[in-house]
Amino acid sequence: MISLVGVLFGYYTASDDHDASRAIVRDDDKPSGTGYDELVVKGIDPVVDLVPVEVLITGRSAEEVKTDPGTDT
Repeated sequence: MISLVGVLFGYYTASDDHDASRAIVRDDDKPSGTGYDELVVKGIDPVVDLVPVEVLITGRSAEEVKTDPGTDT
């Protein structure tokens, strides 16, 4: 029997890098991402191309994301 398995990636919005780290590393035993806006997608792997995800989350254009000095793409 062959089964197809997909990978879901969760992306969170945060005001800055410190806030983003708090979405994952929790001190209160709550699940990662609790209290943050989240986008769960299948097929947009951050290792391959994160620009489409940032466009979806922020509403900015791909050009804005690519030219943002805070973006490592």
